[in-house]
Amino acid sequence: MTVDAALFDELRQRFLERIDADRLRFATLLAWPVNEPRRRSARMLAHRIAGGGGTLGLERISLVAAELERALGAGIDHRPALRDLHEAIELALAGEANREALATGGSGDPATVD
Repeated sequence: MTVDAALFDELRQRFLERIDADRLRFATLLAWPVNEPRRRSARMLAHRIAGGGGTLGLERISLVAAELERALGAGIDHRPALRDLHEAIELALAGEANREALATGGSGDPATVD
């Protein structure tokens, strides 16, 4: 692996760890009743995730975060997009764990004991 590839992988992993923690921030910001300042903060967070995801090749995360941003901006039901974002983050984290296991000689299959 080249230095550039290693750096990219490191940035991607840090981003995923940060947005995994951001899921709790969304839960807090979007707790009922949702007021305008919290909606605005959640929208900015979704915007940051959409941009970072696109930059780091996490297309699904980028797309659903942008969808969440639009829903929050339009004042429409944001819950489907928020659920989709949670799912996209889970899938990306699982994919990274499998990729890391394969890179270190593991099977990548969590059911397999290496």
